[in-house]
Amino acid sequence: MSKTHTKSAFINFDLFEYIEETTNPTLAAAMARNAAWRVDSLIQNFSRQIFKTVREGLINRKTEAIASKLTRDGHAEIMMALRDLALSEEAFAEFGKGAPGAMRNIKDLIRFRDHIHEVAHDLVALTFKWDGTINSFPLETIDQAFARPVEMKVGRDQRRRIKVSIDRRAQEYNLNEEERGHLVERRLLSAQSEMDEISETLDSQQDIVFCMFQFAMHADTNMDLADKFYHLDTSVQRALITSAMEAARRAETEAANSRRISDAEFDDICIGALRIERTLQGVLTSSQFAMRETAEA
Repeated sequence: MSKTHTKSAFINFDLFEYIEETTNPTLAAAMARNAAWRVDSLIQNFSRQIFKTVREGLINRKTEAIASKLTRDGHAEIMMALRDLALSEEAFAEFGKGAPGAMRNIKDLIRFRDHIHEVAHDLVALTFKWDGTINSFPLETIDQAFARPVEMKVGRDQRRRIKVSIDRRAQEYNLNEEERGHLVERRLLSAQSEMDEISETLDSQQDIVFCMFQFAMHADTNMDLADKFYHLDTSVQRALITSAMEAARRAETEAANSRRISDAEFDDICIGALRIERTLQGVLTSSQFAMRETAEA
């Protein structure tokens, strides 16, 4: 599967190396693809955090120079003003320093981005679709990642909560299976409608968020940047490690529903997923990781 990680190895655990060392191609590809996607989403999330900091700074603490360019308060005007490159750069210089953690995380993650995308591209190409054709993971620039439309979906946990809630209600009101099904469908449609509205709002801000990313990348900061996975902020490490575990679980579930693979292949995936979970949970629950989180708090 991959090399065994002892408790002492958790001190310098490198998720990206661990993914490359995972010998089961299905699990390795799933984790690599997920890590590449998660790195991009974290970069965008931190860029959005800077955007929010700058926007709130303009609304609540306008400098005289910036205020002279605005005629009234309001989010709509702020958004329009931030589309002026000169003003947005001025606002970033004024208020962007209020999000130093986000700025550092962006600079850190971008150093690993190309490598993990190349790893995902190579590992995914070792796996096959249901029809026997080779899977692919297209290489994208970070600019292309920002340009993708924002499409939020109702998550697995939210779907589960909705179904549990409807089951309780169905039992309380003696609803039959058809009525229960209609309720679940209506609740899921309502939840997705909310996601669509959020997606539309986020998408309308994406050009400004990308500007904040560019400003952060070119900002002159005195920061020691990460050159290893375990030098990343622990919250970033936790997000990536947790996401890798979820990717391995999904790969196991997909394998269970596949008719293409043999029993032996399925057993290998199940055992591999179990080992991955055991190792990654071990990292997150280790005393070394806890000490680092405490030190950064």
